[in-house]
Amino acid sequence: MRRRDEACQLAMMRAMKLQGKVALVTGASRGIGQATAVALAGAGARVFVNFNNTAEGAQETLKRIRDLGGLADAHRADIGDPAQIEGLFAACVAKFGRLDVYVNNANAGRRDRGRTGAYLDVTSDMLHQEFLLPYQACYLGGQFAAKQMIAQGDGGAIVNISSVHQARAWPADSIYGSMKAAVSRLTRSQARELAASRIRVNCIAPGFIDIRAFPGERGERYDVYNQRAEVEIPLGRGVPDDIANGVLYFVSDDSRYVTGQTLFIEGGYLLAPISEI
Repeated sequence: MRRRDEACQLAMMRAMKLQGKVALVTGASRGIGQATAVALAGAGARVFVNFNNTAEGAQETLKRIRDLGGLADAHRADIGDPAQIEGLFAACVAKFGRLDVYVNNANAGRRDRGRTGAYLDVTSDMLHQEFLLPYQACYLGGQFAAKQMIAQGDGGAIVNISSVHQARAWPADSIYGSMKAAVSRLTRSQARELAASRIRVNCIAPGFIDIRAFPGERGERYDVYNQRAEVEIPLGRGVPDDIANGVLYFVSDDSRYVTGQTLFIEGGYLLAPISEI
């Protein structure tokens, strides 16, 4: 009985490891961002939910958090716009009084469905929308987060969401893969320069994560990808909670001595096949 009581106490301590903290998550109206916001709230954080186009999804995130007994609020901001990035952080601090955790999840910019990403077909507008804007959002968002944490004087944690595409060249992937590689590289510079202020910065590179609310939501092609993932990836497809758990590790004291790292959560996606020759 004593051992079981100790185990329950330990589980409760872990469950509330972010008690008293405030977290801001961009792109938190669906998928990885939504799962991350809910996980942080479940660990005791008050969560500021950023969204842009999907207000209904943001309300679902708030509902899930409140169903857990957590505190959260939502704020619409296009993080492709520097002025709106600044406004997002100001609104978070105005609501909750501080900021301890920042998760850079959303990809800013416009992506036209059906366009070719082939290297020779990429235009300057595509570079602006798909490379500059998301990289700028990561860069500036990290600055605003760090400045607020420094003003508070007791450190903090920043997590950038990258992708396995940073590590290999996929077909028609020169913009997205290069941008995600830049985010991972930026993470190391952020970590080095902010360590003196006790701000840790890390990065997560997800593999194939099924972000559908239901089969068919993202079209037949995406459904086929999920079927292939179950067969072709050693551990099958991932789900948003897999990434949220990684974020929770990086922003809690469990990783107090970890900074400047990129964690690949990809189920063995990048493992090279072994030749039978």
